[in-house]
Amino acid sequence: MYVCTCARVAGASTEAQLRNVFLKCVTPGADINVGAIGGSITEHDDSWAGNFSALLSHLCPRAQVRMHNGARASHGALTLGLCARAVMAPELDIAMLEFSLNDQGQYTLPNGTFSSLPYELATRTVLTGTDPTPAVFGISFWGRSFTYDSAQPYHEEVHKLYGVTGISLRDMVWPYFSKGRAPFATKADVCSDVHHPNAFVHGLTAQVSAHTNMNELTWKVEVEVQHGATRADCSEV
Repeated sequence: MYVCTCARVAGASTEAQLRNVFLKCVTPGADINVGAIGGSITEHDDSWAGNFSALLSHLCPRAQVRMHNGARASHGALTLGLCARAVMAPELDIAMLEFSLNDQGQYTLPNGTFSSLPYELATRTVLTGTDPTPAVFGISFWGRSFTYDSAQPYHEEVHKLYGVTGISLRDMVWPYFSKGRAPFATKADVCSDVHHPNAFVHGLTAQVSAHTNMNELTWKVEVEVQHGATRADCSEV
């Protein structure tokens, strides 16, 4: 239910690159390198990014999942995007960008026009900075002070242009919040302060991201079988 309301853009590039991840997932001893950049929503070890890494480790027990969290509080896509390799890792299998909140405030011009160029440059840097190209995901939350307006619609255009999968937690939460319905009836059900997600939403973000990463499960199971595992083994991964 949640995935249907928050998977905004299904990117062909992301889907293609996930095949490399699935091959590593079923290869004993393989390293799966995950990178994340964004603001304070992403920065800490107990954020959605850390939760996602833990979930991926559970889904791929034969591999070693390594999280490279390069997020920094109050930073936008330009500053972190241009040094993405330095703050994450030179080799990535999955890269996740979270800038919908910070970019809105930092890249809105004096005339009210928003510039998505910083986010586009960050996306291009991540797509071209490693070999092979990682599976890239854009993670969108809400705007400052927990408002509906954010940089998300502009970032979605970048996702479409480069074939990147976009996931929106705002669009998962807002249909419930706007009508005062559980499980997101109030701001306190979503945020721990003025606009940062609470622990429940961090965990849910990780679950949605992991589910989206594994949405080619049938293909993954076929690869497992080709590598000699039984279907019972596959169901346990």
